[in-house]
Amino acid sequence: MKHIFDDLGVQYTFQDGTKLLWEWLFPDEKAEQKLKEELESAFGGAVTLVNKGRDAIELGLRAIGAEHGRSVLTQAFSCAAIEEAILRTGATPVYADLDDETSTISVKTLEKAYKKADKPIAVIIQHTLGVSADIEAIVAWSAKHDLIVIEDLAQALGATSKSGEPLGMFGQQVILSFGRDKILDAASGGALILRDNAHRAALEKYLAEHPLGNPPWLIELKETFYPILTWKIRSTYSLGIGKALHFVSKKLNLMSSSTQSPTKTAAAFQSQFASLALRRWKNLDQQLAHRKKIASIYDKALRGSNVPTWMFQNDMLPFSSNIRFGFGVENPQALISFMNEHGVHIADRWYRSVVDCGSQTTCKTTYQSSSCPIAEQRAQTVVNLPTHRLITPEIAQRITKLLKDFYVV
Repeated sequence: MKHIFDDLGVQYTFQDGTKLLWEWLFPDEKAEQKLKEELESAFGGAVTLVNKGRDAIELGLRAIGAEHGRSVLTQAFSCAAIEEAILRTGATPVYADLDDETSTISVKTLEKAYKKADKPIAVIIQHTLGVSADIEAIVAWSAKHDLIVIEDLAQALGATSKSGEPLGMFGQQVILSFGRDKILDAASGGALILRDNAHRAALEKYLAEHPLGNPPWLIELKETFYPILTWKIRSTYSLGIGKALHFVSKKLNLMSSSTQSPTKTAAAFQSQFASLALRRWKNLDQQLAHRKKIASIYDKALRGSNVPTWMFQNDMLPFSSNIRFGFGVENPQALISFMNEHGVHIADRWYRSVVDCGSQTTCKTTYQSSSCPIAEQRAQTVVNLPTHRLITPEIAQRITKLLKDFYVV
């Protein structure tokens, strides 16, 4: 039986793994510079490469003066990394609920959060699962309240608004992540893009006073080996070798956490990841076309069926990056267990809680229970299906058949 995964290095080939090891030993400095130039040209802003996406958020907030006594509006149903970045600056995250109709934040939910906030300074737009929020309306609303708009494209790179404008062209700041399972997956890294000259000057001053250090060498080593290790696990899983290797790797802590930060403040980008990020960037259109094709198969098969209780994409599939295909069911764990028995591993739910911290299971958060009820309901019911490069149309059909079989049973 061929096993299908929604994570575990699914975007990496054997060549990706071996090239990354080579570039760890012999970094290509030109690739790092080329990556910066490509991003600066695409987004029209100054690029700062960093170790993690959360580091980019932290530096972006420091560039606008986020500090103790200020608030940052952000989305409930999200990763703990965003809250961590906000807290590093001393600012307070204030969570906006999801809109019931779109499953993203909206002006309506932001307005409620704004009324609770103390001296809000910015709003971070996540575009969950690559589905665009009503970004034009949010930008107009933010301008009325003198809020800086920060677009986080970790999941939504390549997506557009309903008007067809690329996401990342609306905010004063843009955040990219090169972390695992993101659109620009290079195993590690991130980027902050600043369009405002005042923000650039403030960041330059901050970095002159607080130079970025390197992440711990052991974490860097684990992240460098992650692509080749996970390729080996996946390629031998059906033989039992990969399953054993995966078990041993987790027991011996050979794979670093994708959600737990290796540093307490922003760290420097590591050059060996630049070439892989650049290759992902060059291949972006092809990746997006593939994801859209697979998501369309899921959508056609499930829309109107008795499987989903709600669907993330709604009418936004043509505009989305389709990083995953999200929908909700009453008992997600039962469905996940059934799929696992049939070799389809979809346990990596985005997101299992309003503020999700991945393999850590639980984490400290400032989120107050019951303050975002729609996000809480989504977290209890969400399941998402893979759309990555290894999911062929035949595999997508197999997955949808299993879903329907589960509900018939």
